[in-house]
Amino acid sequence: MAGYNLNRFHFLVLITWQFSIFFAVQQIFPIFLNYVPKWRCEENSTSSYKWTDMKLLSNSLKENLNFGFKNKLIKKNNTFYQYNSSNFNLYNEIYDKDCQVYNSCPDNSLVFKSGEFFSAALDFEWICTSDSAFITSIISMIQFFGVLCGTVFYGFLADYFGRKPISFFILAFGIFFLIASSFLEDWKYLIICRFIIGLCNGGTMVVIFAYMNELLLSEQRMALRAFVNWGNARVVVTLLCFIFPNWRWASISCGVFAMPAIFILVILLPESPTWLYNKKKFIEYRNSLKYIASLSRINGEPEINNIEKNTEVKLKTIWTNKDLRQRLLVLGFMWFTASISSYTNDLNSSNINDNFFLNQILIASFIAFSKILLGFVDLYHPNFNRRNLHHHAQIAVCICFGVVATMLTFKYNGIYLMIFNLIGTICIEWTWDACFLCAIESMPTSIRGSAVGMCSLIARLGALMSPIIIYLSSIYPPSAYIILSGVGFLNLISSYKWLPDTKGIDLNEVMQTLEMIECKEKDDLIVLSQPKVSPLH
Repeated sequence: MAGYNLNRFHFLVLITWQFSIFFAVQQIFPIFLNYVPKWRCEENSTSSYKWTDMKLLSNSLKENLNFGFKNKLIKKNNTFYQYNSSNFNLYNEIYDKDCQVYNSCPDNSLVFKSGEFFSAALDFEWICTSDSAFITSIISMIQFFGVLCGTVFYGFLADYFGRKPISFFILAFGIFFLIASSFLEDWKYLIICRFIIGLCNGGTMVVIFAYMNELLLSEQRMALRAFVNWGNARVVVTLLCFIFPNWRWASISCGVFAMPAIFILVILLPESPTWLYNKKKFIEYRNSLKYIASLSRINGEPEINNIEKNTEVKLKTIWTNKDLRQRLLVLGFMWFTASISSYTNDLNSSNINDNFFLNQILIASFIAFSKILLGFVDLYHPNFNRRNLHHHAQIAVCICFGVVATMLTFKYNGIYLMIFNLIGTICIEWTWDACFLCAIESMPTSIRGSAVGMCSLIARLGALMSPIIIYLSSIYPPSAYIILSGVGFLNLISSYKWLPDTKGIDLNEVMQTLEMIECKEKDDLIVLSQPKVSPLH
């Protein structure tokens, strides 16, 4: 880490971002909310995972949370359920998600394979009813729609009102509703809360990420993606759900665990000097740099040179400026490809193991390890730029998914299928790193939040298409991976031709750098700029 020139202030920024991701990882919390283990019907069962016992534990928890809840069991309405004993075996030794068994078995004989986590689906009994599939889908979809709206909405607000106040509002508002959701008795109100949480998740990934990048030196941006990352947060959330194996307590613990980000942001972090500079608030800009220098324990006054008027950039400039428009289109397709690849792969992948928590830990650990590995590559190979990162990762994704499609064509389901799928999953994460870093470094400060928000919006549109691809794979299994390889190949061509390398660029000078570029020379653009202000070394 010494190669990143990190001081005390930089570590504070990295810690703040990691705690912010602990909240942002709520995007995948529907995995836990909708979790339902397999079941079977047992005569005279002595299992600790009987349905009646699990509901009693749930009711006890509600009383502890001061619900004023009447302690009663709600039995399944199976009085009129008919089945033919000649072709239906109620008492089967095999655990499965058979709705005939669930609806026919008495509550005191219904046994789940495990009681690892008491989800909202179990709590509200979204199991084998006419609307259970709809409810579990809408919980995920409404939160996803919130993320889609939040990326654009909060991006605009942050460009206008500043990074710090909007970041504070996002975290405070989102964590409040995350904790509040654990006290709800009606799943309809839970849907509203999850939409608001999704709204704030979208703001976190766009606004707070841009804010943290603007507080770091150019060579430290990869550290923000590598050493404090989504995989770490996913491991922590999985462990919290393991320690508090009920969705209500888990929601509270996740909210409390993310709270340090609010306190650090309010008490210790200044407004982004980059945003202040571009808003021509030069007095506040100087004060912010001086505060950062003092917090970093740097002796003497920070060096502040060349305070000058910036080229005014408004949102419409993206469409009137040919270079900015081209950058946004290339970035948008990159984000679209990463999103459709990751969501389709997640939905189409088989479980690694029957153990629910082991599955989540394995996935999160591989993601975290891949991010850290990328950080060391960036640290010890300075010539490994943003273009290299994206192109190498995208090539690997295309190859891996092409191999997986070939294996599925020949109906191979062995260990090598899982290996190539896992390598492809890791490489998708690396394409996400390229997407975020290139978007932050390619857009001028005054519209950075809005531009990244638009890229994220395009990504969500890609995610919306993933269920369609999954449907096609149910008809012809290799089709999902054939489509992902094809889209990835088109993205590779597009980014190879038009994606600029932005590693090392001063975020204050993106527009000035663009203005110096000859239109005829921008095909193989490599942009390198030394920071104008370096008070933090």
